[in-house]
Amino acid sequence: MKFAEKAKELILKNWGIALVLGTLLLYVVIKSFLPGKEFDWVNLLFGAIIVFEIIYLVIIEIKQGVKKSGWKHEIIDTLIAIGVAIAIWFGAQAVLGTTTPISGVVSCSMLTELERGDFVVVHGGSVTVNEVEITEEELSQITNGPFSVKSDGFEFNSTYPFHTFCLCNPAHEACSLFFNSDAEFYETSGPVTYHHTWCDVNYRNGNEPAKMRCVDYIEINGMKFYPADESNDVIVYNSRSTDLYSRVGDIVHRSVVRLKVGDDAYYLTGGDNNPVLDNQVYECSSKMGNQPVPERNVKGKVITRIPYLGYLKLFISGFWSEDEQCSWVLER
Repeated sequence: MKFAEKAKELILKNWGIALVLGTLLLYVVIKSFLPGKEFDWVNLLFGAIIVFEIIYLVIIEIKQGVKKSGWKHEIIDTLIAIGVAIAIWFGAQAVLGTTTPISGVVSCSMLTELERGDFVVVHGGSVTVNEVEITEEELSQITNGPFSVKSDGFEFNSTYPFHTFCLCNPAHEACSLFFNSDAEFYETSGPVTYHHTWCDVNYRNGNEPAKMRCVDYIEINGMKFYPADESNDVIVYNSRSTDLYSRVGDIVHRSVVRLKVGDDAYYLTGGDNNPVLDNQVYECSSKMGNQPVPERNVKGKVITRIPYLGYLKLFISGFWSEDEQCSWVLER
């Protein structure tokens, strides 16, 4: 009985937190029965509710504080709370050795290692991934091409990464062959050769499995590297301001290979559930792509995750909707 009374007292005292977490729990339960992009209204509805609840609780807290102790005391309490939060944040940075000790997973690009809405803890230690040395010129060629594509008795030079070129130009002769034949395609840009094959796509709602063109592995100087190699760390990084992914904020993707370029280093990265590496993603309309990730842009590696809690950050930040990628899992 004492435990029940204590639990009730704790809930009543922290009813605001209980309300938000209860709404989040209800969202998770409903979403488990309504997977797929066609249910984006669930994300929009609960995103709006949770944001409203948080704003409402802040206003109520301020009003109660003012009524009880006056504006002066409430301002002091607020400043103390902000100071404590800042101290905790900087303390976490010091302990974990990174400027970004926590983050939230925005997309389904890391299924099944990480789910959208996961809250992840980040450590700034060294990244576990194989390394290869290349030159400055080769680094430039990885991003800028030329992109030479070969298959059985077929050659083609693409103006940007081939997989995206074909998504933008499906009627092109090379792309028709790419999407309608079983042939393997070999795409080379500078020192990197991407081996395109077919991957299985398993739908989470029980639909029949399908196939998707994807990169099976890459080769650099005779060494093979696999995009979804679980022995490599999942890292958190921020893209350059000129990159396509800079619109999203922090990216949580797996490291594929570390490129040593003189005194500098860069990473090729990719999502386990993405068909190509990050530097192969290109948007035709904006003519924006992604460059290899400078080591200085890496915040750290993911060391643990807490399911669902990251949705709070997603909703507050405005990432309410999810794309169709959340409905399937890519298997290489």
